[in-house]
Amino acid sequence: MNQRRVLTITGVLALAVSVCSEALAFSASYDQTVSTPDGETLQSKVVTKDRLFRIEGVYHGVNTVIIRNADGVYLYEPKERAAVILPAGDPSVDVVQQAQDFVGYLQERNAVKVGSETVRGYPCDVYEFTDPTHRGRTKAWVWQEKSFPVRMEMDLAKGRTVVELRNIQFDVAANDALFQLPPGVEVLAPAEPIDLKESERHERAVTITGCSQWIAAADDAHGLSAEILDDSGMRRAFARGDQLLALTACSDSEMHGQLHLRATGPAKLLLLARKLR
Repeated sequence: MNQRRVLTITGVLALAVSVCSEALAFSASYDQTVSTPDGETLQSKVVTKDRLFRIEGVYHGVNTVIIRNADGVYLYEPKERAAVILPAGDPSVDVVQQAQDFVGYLQERNAVKVGSETVRGYPCDVYEFTDPTHRGRTKAWVWQEKSFPVRMEMDLAKGRTVVELRNIQFDVAANDALFQLPPGVEVLAPAEPIDLKESERHERAVTITGCSQWIAAADDAHGLSAEILDDSGMRRAFARGDQLLALTACSDSEMHGQLHLRATGPAKLLLLARKLR
């Protein structure tokens, strides 16, 4: 997952407490709304600073956080204290990745200006282009004064995703600790990629002794669910999440069963399993 193009700030400049270095730094915060093709609306708060960003929201009652720092991009659920590396090309973070140098982002994609409109009080230029990652038509409304996006429409394989930005503020105070995983969060090993077609369910046999956990993350879908059924067909565990879920199942004796994994539409997933005890 590539972050926004930024002015290079070396360690020397980062340490320098001067008007010049402050002028070079970029920081912003805003409220982001993502409307998915299946009619779901996802609200999140975004803070970005130079090459770092943090996206936090409550999806299906679960607090989910996406963080980018010098080590990579992580999707984690604080309640589970576990994080996975987010795959590249996630459209839900496209605006965050490109916002600082959005003009350069448009130029690289040969965007064409197709008009001008005012969006929620922001006078905007409107651009259209085909994104090479998603391979779909993208339309962007860019605030003329700040060259900053306030709305994007992305036509993806499963339908149109709309991203809207509100309450945009620049030069916000953002401590670097905000972009780090908290102490004790487990970063999980690379996961198995799984492609799900429309209405398809992933199934696999599992054997559980003690407690085991399965963590699934989606880079292009929302609305994940997973369950464990024992040999009699009884559900022994169930979990759901937006782009991340953690399913835990325990058994005092050896239990054989099936893991079922679904998404609300076509999805590219990462799935990993770990033994808890």
